Amino acid sequence: PEHPPGGRVVQALCAANARTPLLVVLLPGGDITAGLENVFSRHGGGGVIRLEAGVDAEAGWLVKLHEGMTKGSWVVFDGILDKVAQPLLDKIIDAMKRDAPGVAVHPEFRLWLIAR
Repeated sequence: PEHPPGGRVVQALCAANARTPLLVVLLPGGDITAGLENVFSRHGGGGVIRLEAGVDAEAGWLVKLHEGMTKGSWVVFDGILDKVAQPLLDKIIDAMKRDAPGVAVHPEFRLWLIAR
C-alpha cells in the first residue's frame, strides 16, 4: 500500500519511547533524512543531532548523545554496522535504559539507528 511521505516514520515514532531506539535498515543509497526532518518539523523537540560512524570520535558521540537525551533531541546514528560503531552501541543502549547520575532522559528524546 501507498504511504504518505514520512508515513512509516510517523508510525514508528508513535510506537517509540525515549528509552527504545528505533532501528532503520536501508538499502544502499537509501535515505530517510527528508522524512525524519519533515516529521520532526511537525513534532517539535530539541532539534536533530546526527552521528556518523567514522566521522565523530567515540567521545564526541557520547557528548552528543548526552545532549540529545537531556534536551529532547532526536539523535540519528548513521552507520551502526561500522566496526568502529559496534562497541559503542552497548554503551549507548545502556545509557538510555537507566538514568546516569545527574542525567534524566527527556521524554521527547528519540534515538534513530541507521543500518545500511
